Amino acid sequence: MSLAAANLHQLHLMNQGFPPGDSTPSSNPQMTTISFYKQQAISLYATAVKTLSNASLEGSDAVGLYLTAVLLLSLFEWDFGSAGSYFTHLDGADTIVCLGFENIISLPWGPLILRSWAILRHTKFTRQLPFRPLEREKFSETDRKTSQLSSRVLDGTGNLQALLTDAFALRNRLVLQICSEKQGIEDHCALQYWRLWYSKVFGFPYASEVQGHHLTEMHKSQILDSLYQNEVQLRVWREALPRIAEPTIPHMPSNSNIDCRGGFSPHILHWTFLQHENVLNYLNYLMGRIISSREVLDLYLLDDNFPDPLLPLHPLIVDALSVIETLDPENSIKHDIYGNGPLWIFGALSTCAPDLRVVNYLLDVVLPRFRPFGSCGPLLETIIQETQIITCIKSEIERGRLTFLCDPDVVLTADFALDEESMVYTKMAVVGRHRQGFHRDVVAVD
Repeated sequence: MSLAAANLHQLHLMNQGFPPGDSTPSSNPQMTTISFYKQQAISLYATAVKTLSNASLEGSDAVGLYLTAVLLLSLFEWDFGSAGSYFTHLDGADTIVCLGFENIISLPWGPLILRSWAILRHTKFTRQLPFRPLEREKFSETDRKTSQLSSRVLDGTGNLQALLTDAFALRNRLVLQICSEKQGIEDHCALQYWRLWYSKVFGFPYASEVQGHHLTEMHKSQILDSLYQNEVQLRVWREALPRIAEPTIPHMPSNSNIDCRGGFSPHILHWTFLQHENVLNYLNYLMGRIISSREVLDLYLLDDNFPDPLLPLHPLIVDALSVIETLDPENSIKHDIYGNGPLWIFGALSTCAPDLRVVNYLLDVVLPRFRPFGSCGPLLETIIQETQIITCIKSEIERGRLTFLCDPDVVLTADFALDEESMVYTKMAVVGRHRQGFHRDVVAVD
């Protein structure tokens, strides 16, 4: 039944129109279709949960089936707005892997599902608000064991995704550390300080969420060192890249760059790749480099001087924009269903490089290419939400404020979100800097 629920949900995800023979009158047929899929999928989902709870299977096949079902259910929970249950299911998946790793990996399909688990395990750190405790700050045998097991099954593209999400979590943690430091808050109080603030902002008990965890606070020097080690591993990945997967880079015209007034010159480079998968992998690599780069961090976050908007963009950022220019929207957008696809990268890039030239290009040139291919369901939701995030960052820049974190309220949903309006953010918690120092604020979303 869990597989049936997942299959129906996949049909909902990939459906671009509405079911054959559906003649239900409605002023908005697309919304009627989405509602139909949701209600049917939720019905099967409830049966799936009951079936799993009553199962009495044994052996390697059963353990593998349990893990598969839990991963499917976690994805289902996320797409239907139940963030709390999503994280709970993934915690359950960690427990299953810790107890049955050898049994699962011995199955013909075991390594594949374990790799999916490891990727989802890292992906969840980009789906948690940055003040949640990082994995490396949890101090327990279970956390160490799951980290070791995920490393055993990840290589190549999976390892690249892990490096990207680790860098993302570390960089967000650094932003909070720097901001609290500027306000005179000591390192060992930073996490609790931010949990209390976000709890007040969103009316959600994040401050008590970590009870029972033994946490070791990270100092700024430790975070910077971890980001440096992450960048070293990304360079190793790049050096090991087969020639066939490398981009072909055209000659850069001597007078080409991004216009200082917020627009682009016509000479944005269009890199070429032999396979589309290589484009996404290389974009993930560049995004990881941007997040981890001390030069980029110094430029926007760490330097005492406010960044000069007239200076040329950092070469890594220009490279990322060149790869974005190469993306095929119809194929690449599908990676945003379950994972960190290009739409997620657009939002992350905007917080790492809060520059009008970057956000204007993403809003005016790039995102319009993707909108026709996300007409309903989670893809439409992702496009709307990433557009809201980037628009919020743009508005803050125009106010003279650089936004490094932009956390929307929708991730706090505890129950299924059947109302289509729930896909739209209503407010965002922003952390950033202006010319007088650092700030934290709540911004209403239009």
